[in-house]
Amino acid sequence: MRRIWVNGVFDILHVGHVRLLRQARLMGDHLTVGINSDVSVRRYDKLRSNGRPFIAQDERAEMLRSIRWVDDVIVFDETDPLAAIEKYGPFTAIVKGVEYREKNMPERWLDIPIHYVDGGATHSSDIVDIIRRTDPS
Repeated sequence: MRRIWVNGVFDILHVGHVRLLRQARLMGDHLTVGINSDVSVRRYDKLRSNGRPFIAQDERAEMLRSIRWVDDVIVFDETDPLAAIEKYGPFTAIVKGVEYREKNMPERWLDIPIHYVDGGATHSSDIVDIIRRTDPS
């Protein structure tokens, strides 16, 4: 069985996420989505100070479980997914959005192929920026 891993915060679910998940599932027989716990996001967010996550981890997991291409959702507390990938693996491949191709991701340290897919031009950080610019407060 070809098991695929995708991970992220997924606190602002958008069409780019849906496209990524669909393409990831087409690469294998089973798609596991790892999501950063609320604690993990807040720990990481201290570096960026943008107030995330906006949606609690249980609700994010519930939304992802409702997507037909997703077979499992794992919530992890670490700021990177390495321990979760090793605990819940083995995985045949890791799938990331193309915007991560040039980033120094910890997943590159693993001996698992990484595939980059284009979910489109929508990104959560862009949506947050638009909302913040239009907020009258």
